[in-house]
Parts: sequence; C-alpha cells; structure tokens
Amino acid sequence: MDPKENIAAIALSLLPHASILLLTELIAFFFLRQSRATMDEFRHFDSLARHREEVLAILRIEHEQNDQIDLNGAIEKGWIFSQSQKLAAGESTEIVETRKLEKNEVDILNKIVELISGASKR
Repeated sequence: MDPKENIAAIALSLLPHASILLLTELIAFFFLRQSRATMDEFRHFDSLARHREEVLAILRIEHEQNDQIDLNGAIEKGWIFSQSQKLAAGESTEIVETRKLEKNEVDILNKIVELISGASKR
C-alpha cells in the first residue's frame, strides 16, 4: 500500500470525528460568548441595585435619627438617581473592551469557516 493512500485513508476515517469535535467547539464558543454578555449585563444591573440599596440605607438612618432629610438638595446633587457614566476621550471600560474582543473573535471564526469551506470545495 502506498504511504500517500494510507495517509488519505486515515484522514478520511478521522474526518467524521473531527467534524463532530469542530461542531462541539463552535457550540461551546457560542454559549461562552452569550455567558459573557449576560454577565456584563448582570454586573451593570447589580451595581444599580447596590446604589439604590445604599441610598435607601442612608434615608432610613436619617429617618431613624429623626434628622431632617433634605430631599431637594439630594435630588439636585444627583446622588439619589442612577446616572450613566460618561467616558472622557481615550477612556474605556471592561464592557467596551469585551465588545471589541467579541468582534475580533467573530472575525477569526468567519476566517476559519471560510478556510474550511474553501478546503472542502477543492
């Protein structure tokens, strides 16, 4: 038997297993990306909830101590309401950097799919 035919036979016998492995990896990749996006959203809403709990605790403490609560001053200062952070030029956050990485990961995945589809057409 020719060594080239032997290598081709081995490659053909491994092809179904390799394709199942590739499919499993693609599904895992998809769910990991979804998990990352979900965790980013959870962190955001958790920080909002913690901020509101802190405000409630401050208001309760002042009420229990019979202190006069200056709600108008607190509202004007903006410490009662949640405000979105505005980034200065050149600043970034974890979420922004994660979105950049996700775009790069999708580009890499597209290139892999193109390579596989190009190899199968030959």
